[in-house]
Amino acid sequence: MNAPLKADTPPVSRWKIWPWAAILVVCVLAAYASSFGGAFVFDDAPTIVRNTTIRDLSDLRQVLSPPLNSGTVSRPVANLAFAIDYSLWGYSARGYHVTNFLIHLGASLLLFGVIRRTWERWEQRGGTGARPGPTSGDEPDAVASASTLAHEKPASLRQATLWAAAIAAVWAMHPLHTAAVTFLTSRSESLAGFFYVLTLYAFIRHAEGGHRLWGYGAVVACILGVLTKEMVVSVPLFVLLYDRTLYAGTFRAALRARWASYAGFLVAWAVLAVVVVRSGGSRGGTCGFGTEVTPWIYLLTQCRAIVMYLHLALWPDALCFDYGRAVVRDVWSVVPQGMLLLGLAGATVVAVWKRWWLGLAGAWFFMILAPSSSFVPLATQTVAEHRMYLPLLAVVVVVAAAAGRVLGKRGWIVLALAAPVLGVLTHQRNALYAEPVALWRDTVVKQPNNSRARYHLGRFLVNDNRYDDALEQYDAGLAMENGKDGVLCSGRAGVLMLLGREDEGELAARRACELEPRNSEARTILGNVLWMRGRLADAEREFQKVLAKEPHNAEAEFGLGNVAYSEGKIEEAAVHFARSFAEFPITAMVANNLAGALLDLGRTDEALKYFGEAVRLDPKLGRARANYATLLAKAGRVGEAIPEFEAAVRLLPKEVEARGNLGMAYQLAGSISAARVQYEEVLRLEPGNVAARARLAALPNEGGQVRGTRP
Repeated sequence: MNAPLKADTPPVSRWKIWPWAAILVVCVLAAYASSFGGAFVFDDAPTIVRNTTIRDLSDLRQVLSPPLNSGTVSRPVANLAFAIDYSLWGYSARGYHVTNFLIHLGASLLLFGVIRRTWERWEQRGGTGARPGPTSGDEPDAVASASTLAHEKPASLRQATLWAAAIAAVWAMHPLHTAAVTFLTSRSESLAGFFYVLTLYAFIRHAEGGHRLWGYGAVVACILGVLTKEMVVSVPLFVLLYDRTLYAGTFRAALRARWASYAGFLVAWAVLAVVVVRSGGSRGGTCGFGTEVTPWIYLLTQCRAIVMYLHLALWPDALCFDYGRAVVRDVWSVVPQGMLLLGLAGATVVAVWKRWWLGLAGAWFFMILAPSSSFVPLATQTVAEHRMYLPLLAVVVVVAAAAGRVLGKRGWIVLALAAPVLGVLTHQRNALYAEPVALWRDTVVKQPNNSRARYHLGRFLVNDNRYDDALEQYDAGLAMENGKDGVLCSGRAGVLMLLGREDEGELAARRACELEPRNSEARTILGNVLWMRGRLADAEREFQKVLAKEPHNAEAEFGLGNVAYSEGKIEEAAVHFARSFAEFPITAMVANNLAGALLDLGRTDEALKYFGEAVRLDPKLGRARANYATLLAKAGRVGEAIPEFEAAVRLLPKEVEARGNLGMAYQLAGSISAARVQYEEVLRLEPGNVAARARLAALPNEGGQVRGTRP
C-alpha cells in the first residue's frame, strides 16, 4: 500500500464528537429495543433454522459454502456471521436480533464519521457548488487538506458535527430500515452496508494522511463486503468518484496517487467473480437472465419500485414486509416513474461532471441500487424495502441540504426533531415481527394480491389452531394463481386433513405433487395425509422418496417416526424423531412425540427433558404441558408441576385427565379445597369418572391428613 503524505501540522482537535456519538447510540437503541423479541419468519427457516452449514463453526470449509436454498448462497461472509451467532445463541432468535442491531449501530456510527469528514472537506474546498481541483498538479492534496483543517474555525467544525449527527440519526432511525435490520435474513444487506461504509471511511482516513493501515483496511473491508452481498461491487467506483471530487481533482490523479488501493479493489472484484461463477451465477436459479422474468419486464418493475422507495423514504406510511413476485408488463403504466428517474439520473450525471455535492449523493443512490434494481432479474423478490438500506442516505442528505438552504445553519434542528418521530414509527413497526400472524396479516392487507403472503399467513394460523381461517387464506391464494401453485395446494391439503376432510386433503396433496414434483414439502404433506388415513406403507414410501433426495429432511424423518409409532415400532420411531429434532430443533411437536416414544420405552429422564423442550418451544401445546407436568409430579417436583398442570388445563379445558392430575397435585401440596374444585369439574365433564369420584370422596376436611397418591 502506498504511503500517504503527512501533514506539516498537528492533528485537529475535534469539537465534542463523542457526546454526539453517544446520543446517537442511545437513540438507535431506543428505536430498536422492540426488535429483540422478533421471531424467525419467512426465509429465516432455510437461512438459519434449516441451514446445516452454520452448525459447526470449526468447519470453515462448510461454513463458507452456504446451501443453494438459503438466503446466504454465494455470500459466505453472511453465512459465517450466522454461524457465529449459532455458536453463541443456538436457536434463540433474540441473539440474532441483537447482532443485527449491533451491525446497524456500527454502520450508523461509521456514517456519522463519513458525513462529518465529508462536510468538513467540502467546506474547506469552497462549499456548495464550488468546483474543487487538485492543489498541485498530480500530487494528492492530503497535506493541504490537513493543513487547512488545522486552521479551520471551531464554528465550522461544530456545524459539521451537528449536521452529521442529525443526518446519521434520521438515517439510522428511519422505519424503512426495519426490513434490513429486524428481518434476520436481510442481515446480508445491513452487513454489506456496514462493509460498504467502512470501506469509504477507511479510504477517507487514508486519503487525509492517516496511517497506511487505513488503506489496507479499505481493501479488506471491500473484499469482505463483496463476500457478504453483491451490491458492494460498486464501492470501488464510488470511492474513485469521491476521491476525484474531493481530493485528487481528476480520475488520473486519483489513480496515480493511490494506485495500490485501487489495485486492491480490483482484487475484490476478482474474488466476487470467482464466487459468482462457483454458484452458477444465478443464486440457485433465483436471479439472472435465465429466470422467468425477462430483463425488460424487470426494468419496468424497477421504475415503479424505485419511485415507491423514494416515497417511503420521504413518507413511510405503508411499509410492507413482502411485496411478492408481482411485475409490471405495460410500459405505459410506468412512463411517469421512468421520466422522473431519467431526470434524476441526468441531474446526477451533470452534477458528477461539474463536481458538485449533488453528484456524490446521486451516484451513491444509483450505484448501490443498480445491482438489484436495474435490469438483472431477481425473480423471487422483484420489490424489497431492504434494498434502500444505504441508498436512503442520499435522500436524507438532499432533505438536509434543503433544510439548510431554507433555515441556514439551524436547519439541522429540523432533522433532529424528525429523528425521534421516525424512531417511534420504527419501534412500532418492530413490534410486528414478534407476532408472525400480525406481520403476515399486515402484509396481506397492504398487498392483497400477494399469494405468497397468504400462504405464510395460513401457516401461522394453523399453528394457532385457526384452521378455518387458514383454509380461507390458502383458497384465496390459489384463486390468484388459478389453482396452479403447488405450495399453496400442499398447505391446503394439510389444513383439510386437520379439519377431517380427508378425501379433499388427499386430492389437494396429490395435486401439489403434480404441480411441483421436485417440491419436498408437497411430497412430505402427501405422506402425512396418507399416514393420517391409515395407509402406512404408502406414507412410508413417500417419506423415503424425500429422504432419498434430501437425507437431512426433518419433516420426512418425523413422518417416518409417526409411521413407525403407528406400527408399534417404538424404538424405530424414537430414532426417527431424534433425527428430526436434531435437524430442526425448534419444532415442539417433534420434541413432544420424541418424549412420548421415550416414555413408552421407559426412558423417563430423557422423556422429561424433551417434554420440557416441547413446552419451551411452544407454551401453547397443551398435551405437551400436561405430559411434562405429570412427569414432574412423578419425579417429586410437585411445586413445578402445578403451574404446568394449570397451564395445560387452561389450554385443554375439557381434558379430564389433566384436571384429575392437577387435583392430585393440589392434594399432594396440601391445597384440599383447590383439589376438590378440580375433581368436581372432572365429574361435571365426565359424570361416570370412577377415579375422580373416589378421590373426591377420600378427600379430608381442610387441615386434615392428605391421603392422595401421586399422579
